[in-house]
Amino acid sequence: MNITLPDKTLISIYSKSNCKNCNIIKDIFNEYNIKYIEINCDEYLRLDREEFIKQMNILLKTNIDTIIQFPIVFDKETLIGTYDQTIQYIKNNLEFYENF
Repeated sequence: MNITLPDKTLISIYSKSNCKNCNIIKDIFNEYNIKYIEINCDEYLRLDREEFIKQMNILLKTNIDTIIQFPIVFDKETLIGTYDQTIQYIKNNLEFYENF
């Protein structure tokens, strides 16, 4: 299994279906016309969850055994983080969202 790498020019959102936090982050970016690509991880998780976690650990430079929190967001190839880190990133870096 080869997972899709973060885009080199846009924000990349690793998500899964029915993920409330994924939808919130995508809604914020959509509301302000911020271009991103979504990498839906449902198929990766269905095919081989353990291999997916192994590859995500390499990508994230972590070493977790089982749980992956979604969304996982990158700005270009730089990791922003999961939901909480992305909300903080928005507050700190996107001037239009000063009242969030």
